[in-house]
Amino acid sequence: MRSLSQLVEAWDPERDLTLAVLLALVSVGYVLYHFGARALHERGPGTVQAVVGGRLLGAIALGVPSLLWAGLAAPELLDVWRPPTGAALGLGAGLALLLLPILWLAAGGKAHRAHYPQIRAARWTPGLTALEAGSWAVYLIAYEWCFRGLLICGLAEAIGLWPALLAGTALYVLAHLGKGLGECLACVPMGLLFGVLAWGSRSLWPPILLHLCLALAGNLFAVARDPGRSFGAPTQAGGEIFAPIPKPS
Repeated sequence: MRSLSQLVEAWDPERDLTLAVLLALVSVGYVLYHFGARALHERGPGTVQAVVGGRLLGAIALGVPSLLWAGLAAPELLDVWRPPTGAALGLGAGLALLLLPILWLAAGGKAHRAHYPQIRAARWTPGLTALEAGSWAVYLIAYEWCFRGLLICGLAEAIGLWPALLAGTALYVLAHLGKGLGECLACVPMGLLFGVLAWGSRSLWPPILLHLCLALAGNLFAVARDPGRSFGAPTQAGGEIFAPIPKPS
């Protein structure tokens, strides 16, 4: 049995305090986002207000505190916001071209359409599609900053690349538990892929853009392949976008 003195001696304030704060920011931020988004969903399942509001809440909870902390206490972590190289963007584009056909096939299945599109509108207007893309972009910038910028690039300096990749991917899988077994299993290779792309390019922009492409396609493909949904002009001014939240029964 190790003694208390050994436990104290193992504490490295400069390293361990940074790691503790980093993990706490991601954990607490995600918990706030999860329960806040769930509360919105319970008020109006699948409405624009619930889905977009949840994404904006996630961007704030995951992004604002952690960026403020990094700027004040760990500015070296902000290096991941550097512009990407052309090679990194090209690699991301190539991966998207490989993955989009798989996503198109998956969108035809009932398991995929049980969760997507997240906004359960029957008619998708240009305005609603633009709102879908914009809210995903805001959310995923903060999401990738936490899951790849902090959990992988940040942890890699302290515990090594592969432990950081595995830890970050494990948390990424856990964040998708509500999406079903298939999506959780898919998150294992995708989590590793996003992490390697961020670490290898030394920039968050390639995984952000790839994740945005796949997330948006997953929702819009579900609309395109669902006989009960369609793309088209609004039937009334703004009706499909700003529908009222149904009152709880």
